[in-house]
Amino acid sequence: MRSPRVPRLRASIASASRQRGAALFIILLLIVVSAGIVFVSRLKSAAVDLDAQRKTAVALAEAKSALLGYAASDANKPGSLPCPDANNDGESKPIDDYSGATCVVAVGRLPWKTLGLSDLRDGAGERLWYAVSPKFAANATSPLNSTVAGQITVRDANGNIVSNGQGATGVVAVIIAPGPALIRQGQAASQDRSCTAGVNCNAMDVCTTASPFTATPKCNPANYLDVVVALEDNADFQAGTLNGFILGPVKDVTDPTRMVVNDAVFPITRRDVMNVTTSRMAGELRALLTSASYPMTMPALPAWATANQWDTVMSYARGMMGTTATLGFSPCSTAYTLQWDGSTGSTVITAHSGTC
Repeated sequence: MRSPRVPRLRASIASASRQRGAALFIILLLIVVSAGIVFVSRLKSAAVDLDAQRKTAVALAEAKSALLGYAASDANKPGSLPCPDANNDGESKPIDDYSGATCVVAVGRLPWKTLGLSDLRDGAGERLWYAVSPKFAANATSPLNSTVAGQITVRDANGNIVSNGQGATGVVAVIIAPGPALIRQGQAASQDRSCTAGVNCNAMDVCTTASPFTATPKCNPANYLDVVVALEDNADFQAGTLNGFILGPVKDVTDPTRMVVNDAVFPITRRDVMNVTTSRMAGELRALLTSASYPMTMPALPAWATANQWDTVMSYARGMMGTTATLGFSPCSTAYTLQWDGSTGSTVITAHSGTC
């Protein structure tokens, strides 16, 4: 006779098996859900990173375009650029940002108001920073033409010099998106980007510690720009030396998970500036050629042009018929063809080749 306990035992075993199966299913479900959450969060993080990079790229491109427009349109010194904004008011103006022929700070913020821009921000919500070669500063007194080289050294993320501020390859200016705050190499605390209204800035975050403005953390480039110790400090730039800027991102060689430099450094080269500036100068010459018979020699340039010695770097060649001329600029390969247009009674630029 079968014991009545056997069915109960079998039922108990089956029940336990079902419970174990249910528990295993729940565990697997939790693992899958957890993995899904991690995956989705990573996708969201990647999407956020991509959006931040896009915003940074757009801001840098707009800033570069505005600076080149400024260089091309300066009334008396084409090719020049404004001094950096020292106190975060968005402007480049006397006393606060330059005195005589000298910019107040070597590295400051982009003067977005002076450039006619909106309040540009990078992907981290920070305003852009900026530095310019002293020879290209709008208040400089030395001549500026196509022979003048930039004075800023730029290194790649490995520390190799790609533009030498001591020679012919130096860049004219750099625009920098600082990115989020981090702990600079050699420091214990994160960068301090604060200011206190009524103490060291006003309600608009304009720094008020005028001696110097950098005494306010918000106007100190070291709280925004980064350093690779014993190699390059983006907050400490010296024109005409190897002390310039390093392109980010750079990670710590001893700890690859740690970001050392997250600055996005965007150079503006001599070629960038002189391509738009020689176009401006070709336009100036075009306006001087007012008859169907061009002169054998280049017409006299305006006083501001000769003050910047453009007459010594421009080559002018009249065509055989006297209705065309070719214009070049030393040491560039660029050339402009000018031609008399009888239908309009004026000179037009019909061709442009080469670069600066």
